[in-house]
Amino acid sequence: MPGLEKIHLEDAWEDNPQTRSLVALFEQDGRTLKKYIESLYDHCEQVLNAQRELADATNNLSRHLRIYEDQSFPLDTDPDSVLRSTLRQISSMLDEVSSWQQMCATQMADGMMFPLSRFIDADLTEIFTMGEMFHASCNELKQAVGKFCKVPQRRDNEKQRQDTRDDVYTTSKKFHKMALHYYASLNALQYKRKIALIEPLLGYLHSLKSHFAVGYEALNTPEVESFLSNISTSVQGVQAELGQETQKTVELIESIEKQSQHLYYAELPVDLPYIPPNTGLSQKSGYLFQRTKFAGMVTKWEQIYFYTVGGYLMSISKDEVAGSSVMELDIKVAAQALEQEDRRNVFQISNGKKVVILQAINERERDEWIATINNIAKESHSCQEYPKPVKQLSKDRNSQKSVEKSERSSNYTPSPTSSEAGEKSSFYSSQPSSPMGHLLPDIPIQFDMFSPSDNTRDEQENSKDGTSVSNPYDQSPTSVTTEGSTNSTNTFWEVFAVRFLGSMQVPNDRGENLIFETMRQIMTARAIHGVFKMSESHMVISNSCLKIVDPSHQAIKATFSLEDISFWTGHKDNNRLIGFITRSKSDCESPPTFHCYIFEAHLNAQEICNALSTAANIALKKLLENKNKENIPEASMENLSIADNPSEEQPTKTLEHKQESQSNVIATEDSPSAGNENKVVEA
Repeated sequence: MPGLEKIHLEDAWEDNPQTRSLVALFEQDGRTLKKYIESLYDHCEQVLNAQRELADATNNLSRHLRIYEDQSFPLDTDPDSVLRSTLRQISSMLDEVSSWQQMCATQMADGMMFPLSRFIDADLTEIFTMGEMFHASCNELKQAVGKFCKVPQRRDNEKQRQDTRDDVYTTSKKFHKMALHYYASLNALQYKRKIALIEPLLGYLHSLKSHFAVGYEALNTPEVESFLSNISTSVQGVQAELGQETQKTVELIESIEKQSQHLYYAELPVDLPYIPPNTGLSQKSGYLFQRTKFAGMVTKWEQIYFYTVGGYLMSISKDEVAGSSVMELDIKVAAQALEQEDRRNVFQISNGKKVVILQAINERERDEWIATINNIAKESHSCQEYPKPVKQLSKDRNSQKSVEKSERSSNYTPSPTSSEAGEKSSFYSSQPSSPMGHLLPDIPIQFDMFSPSDNTRDEQENSKDGTSVSNPYDQSPTSVTTEGSTNSTNTFWEVFAVRFLGSMQVPNDRGENLIFETMRQIMTARAIHGVFKMSESHMVISNSCLKIVDPSHQAIKATFSLEDISFWTGHKDNNRLIGFITRSKSDCESPPTFHCYIFEAHLNAQEICNALSTAANIALKKLLENKNKENIPEASMENLSIADNPSEEQPTKTLEHKQESQSNVIATEDSPSAGNENKVVEA
């Protein structure tokens, strides 16, 4: 039986046990073939999906190579570099390869997957359907024959016998016809087996052959050969340079290790040569142990990183991300060695009020720190002063005094004088001219508000002259509290928590781009000089002035009259940054100067801008009420009306037009309160 390859159709009518056994063998072979073909279909489908994924991956790789040109690499800025041009050319080649791979996937779908799916859906499904019908007709024939045989011989059963005979005829014909077709399909399956297995594999191989043939013809050209050769030569050259650089690096590391042997010792052994300390340093940094006392009894030594910048000694603890000032290294500072029973290599730094006790790891480090601090203190004393601007003063002594007093008034934040420049050298840095041309070249940046004690000498001079000028930097806490308690009489009063970032002189008194550029310059300077610590202050806005108050002891750091604030705005991208520009004029003959102050709000800078606008509007209304009583000229009143509500009369009014209206008001009334219009126009 196993050697038979065909079912004899002549034996279909007999339906003997041998024929039935052979049919069962063919059916078992068909079921096994179906299982194998379905597994083959799954594997071929994986190949097709892999080919499609390969085409997509190649296309994605090509697109990713083109993205390289859009990346802003800090060290590869040349748009025509060899690397960029090479990547562009490889990307175009990969696009072509991706198209070939996609075409190969299409050929696989047509030549490999279609014959398999056709064989499974058409041939195998048809055979198994016919097998079910064959077995059903066989059962019907068996039942019909059984009924016919049960009919008795009596004549009264002639009708029943005739019906059963007809059923036997019908079922026999149906079974025989179904058996012939079913046996023929089982025989044909032995031939279709070879076609179903070989044809998909031939389609797969033909698609690969076509794919490789197209790729060979396209890539096996003199241009591609030259390109690949040049790229290979370039890569080999880079590898050679990398090898040379690696060798130099290894030699440099060995040299540095040999030269740094003395750094590994806390104290040099006696067999090593003595290295004297460098006493000519003006900057130094490193880890030191600082002594602190708790409750006046418990002593603790903590390792902290110290460094010098400008004229200050700074420190950074382990848990901090920015440095903090330890002491200002001025002429009063002196550093000297200190003998301790429990510690070695200890030295102290003192300025007469504060003493800092530190410990170095060895004697050489201690001596270098002492020499560096003393050198910086000497340099701060002998540094040259900032040149003062030449002013055209009046011949009258009273006029000269008024000019000097105006420089110390609360409405003007002075530039650093010669003494302050030496004391606050860490707060100033010369900035190059802006690429946008918005800022003045070589303008110093002030990173901190002047302390309340900076103008004590000015206050003493004012008392000698017999004039009572309000000093915003030396007010007692009582005065500030009294002023805050009287806000019931003021029409407007708001307080905001802010941090001062810096200020610098600017060429103009208005403009968003000017303030944005100033913000960028100050933030860049803070990052370059490592100034990260900012003290929190309170910005008090009323309908008459803007004050910066120290919340620790309620001292006023600075006061700006609303008439001197010409423009303010918040940053367009950072809603916590705010800046405003102030005007100051030392005398009638010299032109005014403009300073831009940048703050960081605790919550939202827009709230501060709204408060300034509200205060400006209130001040303008109050000014209009006062001027109406004094019969201000009609032309000036029209200018004030336009400034009070520019949106109704001139909706598209520019800043230049507003400035013209502003100048008309100033020309009409030259009084201290006339400056309110200047600020309200910009509000």
